[in-house]
Amino acid sequence: MRAVVLALLAAGCVKTGLPGRSHRGALPAADDALAESTARIGAHVHALAADIGRRSPVTSAKGLDRAEDYVADALTAQGWEVVRQPVEKSHDNLIATLPGSDGSLAPVVVGAHYDTAAYTPGADDNASGVASLLEIARAMRDDRPLRTVIFVAWTHEEPPNFATPFMGSVAHAQSVGEVHAALSIETIGMYSDARGSQHYPFPFSVLYPNRGDFIGFITNTRSRRLLSRVGRTFRTTEPFPSRGAAGPRWITGLDWSDHRSYWSIGAPALMVTDTALFRNPHYHEPSDTEEVVDPERIARVTRGLVAVVRDLASD
Repeated sequence: MRAVVLALLAAGCVKTGLPGRSHRGALPAADDALAESTARIGAHVHALAADIGRRSPVTSAKGLDRAEDYVADALTAQGWEVVRQPVEKSHDNLIATLPGSDGSLAPVVVGAHYDTAAYTPGADDNASGVASLLEIARAMRDDRPLRTVIFVAWTHEEPPNFATPFMGSVAHAQSVGEVHAALSIETIGMYSDARGSQHYPFPFSVLYPNRGDFIGFITNTRSRRLLSRVGRTFRTTEPFPSRGAAGPRWITGLDWSDHRSYWSIGAPALMVTDTALFRNPHYHEPSDTEEVVDPERIARVTRGLVAVVRDLASD
């Protein structure tokens, strides 16, 4: 099996690793800014996963309506003008745009889906990603980047819409035009320092450690340059364990989120993830509650992502 993996690496079919070294050891003590970010993220997760709960167009359309309004209100309270993009005549993508100083340049897209699978409150999948998106938008509200940054909360990522033209991210990708880079923040809330807490699909199962304490950056081989840049920026700005991989789409889970919609228009795109079902036994289960996620580690990852988005928008 190791020989097969080495052959894939040699052929350029699989890229593993990120520039620089992943953080090792204890995380630095939290400062006041991180503590405040942690509290805001925890409040968003609680509102979405506990107060609202299921957010599925199949089993809880009213919950999805409430989540849509919650996210729109949160962005509006930060000072954003929110544009609603209808998807499948029932729910909307929520879009906030930070104009760049050079409007001729392709934008950076940062997003997370706010719907859930049918019978789950979706704390990790994907209240964690939405909370991070809201915190990134808050941190960048007064920025003046070179490139435009589009913050988007997608709807209809989960089945039955996944991998169909009715995904919210498909609607956005097809309407936005050229994209410089797209980041999908997808299940970033669960971490474990225990051995055996992390699993992988082949071929990464041969190469990576079995401790689920890191954030992952996952993409296809065409987006390898984006992976390297994102990884380099994250590792040089945020002391948090990180891993990265790029490979062909036949690898299980590689395209299981909204980044795939931007691949379809030829844009570099990647997923930021805790690896979902490869780490989280509560994935797509009723037990995916707020107790599953770690708001402080989400805040640390989010702080690193702010640096990543600022770097991409400065190019």
